[in-house]
Amino acid sequence: MQLAAPLAAVAPDWRGLAALHIVLLALLGYGLRVFARTWLRRLFVDQRLTAYYAAGLLVYTAAVSFVHLTWIWPESPPAGYSGPLVMALCGLLFPVDAAFKEWVNKYTFLSRFSFALYALSVVAVAVAIQSTPATLLTLALGAMLYGWMTWRYRTLPPLYLLFGCVAGLYGFGIVAYLPLAWHGLASLPGLAALLGVGRWAGSRSRAIALQCLIVFGIALVGVMVWSLLGARPGGLSFATAVAGTLLGYSAVRLALALPAADPRWAYVDAGVVVLAATAVAYAPAWMPFAWETRTAFGLLTLAALWIGLGLHDRQQSALSRTVFVAGALSNVALALALEAWLSWPVLLGRLEPILLLALAGGLLLWLGLGLRRQAFVYGVLVCIGGIAVLIKRGYFPGPSTGLGPFAGVLLLWSLLWWLAWRFPLDGEALAGRRAIKQDVDSPEASERCEGDSLAWVRAPLEQAMALLWVIGLVHLGLRLLGGVVTVKWAGTASLAALSGLLLVGHFHVFRWIVLPVLLGLAGVLVGLDRLGLPPPWLGATAVLYVLLIWQVAIEVLNRPLTWRLARVLRFTVPGGAGGRRWIEESLHYAALFVAALPVAAGPALGLLGAPAPELLPALTLSLLSFVLVGWRYRRAVHAYAALATVTVGVWLIGFWLAPATLFGLGQPFGNGMLSLGMALLGVGLERERVAPLAYWRGPLYRVSGLLYVLALAGTVLGFLVADPRLPILLALLCVALFPVARPLPSAAAWRGLGLALLSSALVWSVTNRMDFNPAIGMAIAVAWGYALWFAGNLPLPRWNAFQPDWAVAPAFWPLLGLIVVLGAGALAVVAGAWTPAVALAGLAPYLLLLLRNTAWPGMAWLAVAMLVGSGLLAAGALEWNWWGRGDGQFGSSGGLAAALVWLNLLFLLVPLWSR
Repeated sequence: MQLAAPLAAVAPDWRGLAALHIVLLALLGYGLRVFARTWLRRLFVDQRLTAYYAAGLLVYTAAVSFVHLTWIWPESPPAGYSGPLVMALCGLLFPVDAAFKEWVNKYTFLSRFSFALYALSVVAVAVAIQSTPATLLTLALGAMLYGWMTWRYRTLPPLYLLFGCVAGLYGFGIVAYLPLAWHGLASLPGLAALLGVGRWAGSRSRAIALQCLIVFGIALVGVMVWSLLGARPGGLSFATAVAGTLLGYSAVRLALALPAADPRWAYVDAGVVVLAATAVAYAPAWMPFAWETRTAFGLLTLAALWIGLGLHDRQQSALSRTVFVAGALSNVALALALEAWLSWPVLLGRLEPILLLALAGGLLLWLGLGLRRQAFVYGVLVCIGGIAVLIKRGYFPGPSTGLGPFAGVLLLWSLLWWLAWRFPLDGEALAGRRAIKQDVDSPEASERCEGDSLAWVRAPLEQAMALLWVIGLVHLGLRLLGGVVTVKWAGTASLAALSGLLLVGHFHVFRWIVLPVLLGLAGVLVGLDRLGLPPPWLGATAVLYVLLIWQVAIEVLNRPLTWRLARVLRFTVPGGAGGRRWIEESLHYAALFVAALPVAAGPALGLLGAPAPELLPALTLSLLSFVLVGWRYRRAVHAYAALATVTVGVWLIGFWLAPATLFGLGQPFGNGMLSLGMALLGVGLERERVAPLAYWRGPLYRVSGLLYVLALAGTVLGFLVADPRLPILLALLCVALFPVARPLPSAAAWRGLGLALLSSALVWSVTNRMDFNPAIGMAIAVAWGYALWFAGNLPLPRWNAFQPDWAVAPAFWPLLGLIVVLGAGALAVVAGAWTPAVALAGLAPYLLLLLRNTAWPGMAWLAVAMLVGSGLLAAGALEWNWWGRGDGQFGSSGGLAAALVWLNLLFLLVPLWSR
């Protein structure tokens, strides 16, 4: 080669130098090939020293020739000229290095010389980078070199260098000539080629295939980020993301198909899901809808794809299917959140959000049917609820009466009924569900409940149905409280009652049937109010409504057709749930409650000073309700309620005819008449032939006693205001006391005390009306005292013997007579109407009469003392000036003589008294 040096003067162009360098490399390559085949044997086997000389001479002559020719050549080589030559030199030295290792250690390994060659190849690329043609040639040589080394050594460094050379060659040779926006898309064929290499190497070398996939993944992420980070939505960026998604999906499938593949590699499918969502976000702007709506629809389309792969592609691994299902859920959530967040001010009145919710609900239903999970059913129900809200608020923005929720309840009930008819529960499964609902959580109940294959659907539908009914009820109540009550409200209330009945039957909570009944009542009242029915009759209608409902329910529940219909509607359960008893009891309490409202309203309005006689129709029907209900159940509470209704009605009528200061208490005559009438009815019910009405007896006696006490209190008020009807009232109380006191343990004693006091008050009131002078008035009082003694000792004992059931204890009458006589005399003396002698004369005989009623010896002494004092004062033997002054002073001599005569007369009376 040194002989070719004169050619520098003949052809000074650098291409001649390049030709000589190529020839030199060819000769060097041939020499190294011979050296690797023959001279290494002589060096290590035959151990000839000339082999060392030959190797050194070969290297020396090649180096000297290369340097000398380059030095003397007139025209300098272009930039990067040495890069391909150095890379070619590396290609010649690597086989020698491989042969050397085989002769020394008999196996392939990487030595320091190998890494020096790697570094030399990197230097070659660095030198050639100054010129694109040199770079392409160098990278091509490097790719061939490292491809051979990778296949021979099966190690990672040459493989990575191979990937670097190929990537550089692809970038400098193809991508560099394209616009920046096309770089990402143009890189994908190279990534596809890399993926193809991995597929080809998969059956030959798992390690190489795995490294191909790792590098592919890193490169794919880098290309996607580089291409899409600053790009705008359009066809190019969309195509780039779609192609990347397809390549990523293929790479994951290839990785899972490798021998001894790790199943956890399926988690990389999450990256595929992210790339697909990114592609949707970069969809071209010429597509319909705004960006957020377009992206949301695209995400839902992807969700459908992922659901199909996750549920129906049996070639997918279990983890891949899980990832795809999770990706579908994330896409649905992201689509709805994106639309709600970016379109929030203008969500109402648009069709796109409604369509999105409908699609999302359909996808969740698809997932729920495929996975049989309750959570997806809840999601479907939420989407349906969102659609309903958007339609209502967007297209019907007026206040809601709850018509939509109640209609939804009917639809859900119909669906549940169809499911129960199409997939009926057996007895074991139904018993398990009932046990779990009653918080009886046991393994046996759970095992029985497993017989319900649609429990994951039924439970959310039932909960949604109950929630919708509560929401509708809240809307209905808000409209009522807001005063916006129309015929539509009445219709909605009727629909609420119907849906409530269906709920009660479906859940078998028959004790709550009162709620739909009251809702139906509200609808009826509002409808009648719109028709112009006066308010008093609305109350009567309410009472009549619940009474008829109760009566009709009892009749209907006794019909066999009712039970057949209940079984068709799935309102019954095996073994029974006590539905009839609960329905009747609930309606019974509802009837009592509604009937008691007018009864409670009457006294309340009366105490406020505004009694309403218009309540009488409602009170009449309330009385009828209490009587009919009481006749069926024979309970004392109904009798009490009926008697209270009668009492309130009488009070209202009395207050209407003669307004009083105090409602109820200020009507003693009415209370007395009621007390007398109720007591007499109680007496009449003591007969055996009216035994079925015996439950009325106790309430009649007790209420009559209470009314009697009120009448007495009203009588006291009558005394204070000088009521002209007071004598009649006292006479009425005297008569009423006989039956009122009959149930008391000491009825005779109470009659004796009461009649004595009441009759005395009657005499006082009559006397007070006649306007007598004090002397005559006191004389009448003393006479009444003697009359009390006479009645207590003569007529009353005979009456008691003749009518023992109505006996009057006479023991108190003489004592009261003494009090009356003593009080009247004292008042007469103090008032100056009588002299002390007259007062003592009137008291002394009464004390003598009392000897019939008492065995106390002092009574006779008191009587005699009264007689003596009366005579002395009358004769003038003893003067009575005033209290505390001049007492016991003796009078004149004539008075003393008269006193002696009086005393003698008294002594003459002693024999007569003894007889």
